[in-house]
Amino acid sequence: MTVTDSQQDLEEIVMRLLRKALQSDELTVTDNLVEHGLDSLVATRFIADLRKELGISIPLVEIFEVDNAQEFTESLRELLAEQAATA
Repeated sequence: MTVTDSQQDLEEIVMRLLRKALQSDELTVTDNLVEHGLDSLVATRFIADLRKELGISIPLVEIFEVDNAQEFTESLRELLAEQAATA
C-alpha cells in the first residue's frame, strides 16, 4: 500500500494499527497513548506494522513525542511531506 494524501485514510490506518498493538478496540484519536499501555515494546510492534503497511520507515522516538494518535498522524504527515520534498 502506498501513502495516501487523505488525512482520514492515514488516521484510520494509524488507529487500526495502534488498536492492534495496544490490544484496545476502545482507543480514540485523542486518548493518551501511554495511559493506554504504550511502551517501547508496543511502540516497536506498531512502528514495524506501520512500516509493513505503508512502506515507510519512521524513527521509534516519533511515537513518544506525541500524546495521542491525532498528534502522531499530524507528525507522520509532516514527516512524509519532508521525505517527499527531498526525494
